Amino acid sequence: MQRNLSKRVYGGLKIEPLKFNDPRLYKLLCYPLVKGNDAESKIRELRELGVIPCIGGNVELHGGLRVLGKGTVGIVTYGLMGNEIVALKILRCDANRRSLEKEAKILQVVNNAGIGPKLILHSKNFLVMEFVHGHILDNFLLKGSYVCIARALKKLFWQCFRLDSLGIDHGELSTPKKHIFVHRCNPTIVDFETASFSRKVSNLTAIIGHIFFKKTLVSERMRLLFNIDIKKLEILKESLRLYKEKPNINRFNMIEDIIFGLVK
Repeated sequence: MQRNLSKRVYGGLKIEPLKFNDPRLYKLLCYPLVKGNDAESKIRELRELGVIPCIGGNVELHGGLRVLGKGTVGIVTYGLMGNEIVALKILRCDANRRSLEKEAKILQVVNNAGIGPKLILHSKNFLVMEFVHGHILDNFLLKGSYVCIARALKKLFWQCFRLDSLGIDHGELSTPKKHIFVHRCNPTIVDFETASFSRKVSNLTAIIGHIFFKKTLVSERMRLLFNIDIKKLEILKESLRLYKEKPNINRFNMIEDIIFGLVK
């Protein structure tokens, strides 16, 4: 199988599977080349998982390697399982943790609630997940139609409420950047590496704050689309304050009613 690997075009990007003896794989697995890391043990993990790592994406690492994303804990790139494209998260060698087990456990919990990319397999140094298609949230909100945006936001707010109910704080939703993707009006929250059971939850309040309260083009457009004037914004702010004190379904429903026009 390794002999037949070649570049593929997927989503407009060139995806190149790496052979297990490719020197570039060592750079990928040992990023950012911290001395003393054992690439061979990571290669054995990948073989046991049955995943072929690939390079390709919009984020460039040293040496010209391109991947899907880079964080302080891990880097995310493409992987191949048979003919299926997956997302492969690799623990950085300089990460502030010794494994990805905690993130895997959180993903399992949120997956059971219908949230996040599906976790397929995991090991100490790797997460193998469903590859998520779509536009990042802010781009979608700037260009999408009212009908699709309203449908996506209702789903997104419900997912955030479910996270709050589970006691899981994502930690990055006040500035989501590439933490939420939308495909055909369906949002997916990704990257739970900083998520926690121990912090006070603020998923719903964080994402609504990002969408409606900031001085950005996104917030301006959303306030116009949903007819949220200064008075309504103050009502929403008070409802969010009450929700933050004690999240529950009644206060969640009130917030939805304000945003989607049932409260004048």
